[in-house]
Amino acid sequence: MLGVVPLGSGNLLATDLHLPSDPLAAAKKLLQYKPREIQPGVIVSQFGAKSQTRYFVVAAGVGSDAELMYRTAVEAKERYGRNAYFLEMFRMALHGKYPMFQVEWEDEQGHRCKDEVTLVMAIRARKFPGLLRFVNLGSEIARNDYRLLLFRTDKVRRFLSYFASVATGMNWKVRDIDLVFSKWFRCSALPGNGSRIYSQGDGELLGMLPVEVSIEPKTVKLLMPE
Repeated sequence: MLGVVPLGSGNLLATDLHLPSDPLAAAKKLLQYKPREIQPGVIVSQFGAKSQTRYFVVAAGVGSDAELMYRTAVEAKERYGRNAYFLEMFRMALHGKYPMFQVEWEDEQGHRCKDEVTLVMAIRARKFPGLLRFVNLGSEIARNDYRLLLFRTDKVRRFLSYFASVATGMNWKVRDIDLVFSKWFRCSALPGNGSRIYSQGDGELLGMLPVEVSIEPKTVKLLMPE
């Protein structure tokens, strides 16, 4: 059985579970929660000459999202908390385009789809913290699948437009950025592209391409509000 105590800088899972940011208060509130079976996410990435497997609960990303994790300094996170990621995001935006890679995913009908993207995010959270509190993707842990955000563009202005769209809760359509439901996807490098493209799971920086993300068949019990 798992219970979440918020100690990180993002705390997406704790926010989704309606837990307070204070660790002691969160631990006390967990005493009121009930265990619920969920299927965790699984991410397999390349770490040097070997592949590594990690489990996660609410979010995984490949591409510029993980690059953000890689570039955000520990000192900045300690000083600014989750806002350090937004500061680094704007700094990265000033430096131009992001590298493209290939993603293949399985849609809700079981059909295989393929495209070229600069970012794919797999989200299971329903509630988001801070500047993203108005985000509504239709995702939730109980669904046992992902809401995939597919960024089929390397144009910075579209990244910024999408961020403004979800941060304000207005959710206007941004060209080349799509939302789909899926239980599986795989990312691989494009021929001739030697860029280092990272992955992350629940905010932990993981390995590089190729990356495969799926839903673990076995369940775990997570303390959740009724």
